[in-house]
Amino acid sequence: MKIIKLSQGCEALVDDKDFEMLNKFNWCVIKSRNTFYARRTKWNGNKSHSIIMHRLIMGLEKGDGSQIDHRDGNGLNNIKSNLRLCTSSQNRQNQFAIEGNVNFKGVGFNKRSGKYRARIMKHGEQYSLNEHKTPKQAALAYN
Repeated sequence: MKIIKLSQGCEALVDDKDFEMLNKFNWCVIKSRNTFYARRTKWNGNKSHSIIMHRLIMGLEKGDGSQIDHRDGNGLNNIKSNLRLCTSSQNRQNQFAIEGNVNFKGVGFNKRSGKYRARIMKHGEQYSLNEHKTPKQAALAYN
């Protein structure tokens, strides 16, 4: 295991065999929901695009629809044994609750209405179910 220095004093963990390839680039840290990730910018003429370290390690292309899950929830732990290919649904299963969410899968609090709403995903489309007075009622609607 080796450490790659990132911006803002942060560090990413990588396998020894990936270190040389990754360490030749300048990496910055970005926040995404409840974790941080390592990202670099690749320029092609006057156009740029972001490369996320864990996707590069796993050999994934931008926009290919594949997702990577960090088993321990630490987006800067990019050791291959901590990374797994997964679907979007699988990746969401172990996300930590974010502000405004409650402890039921698919249920969130709508600040405007003051009620709880269940949302489901089907074939890549998000559907909002009716709003409810309690998170438990919304969770029952989700199920």
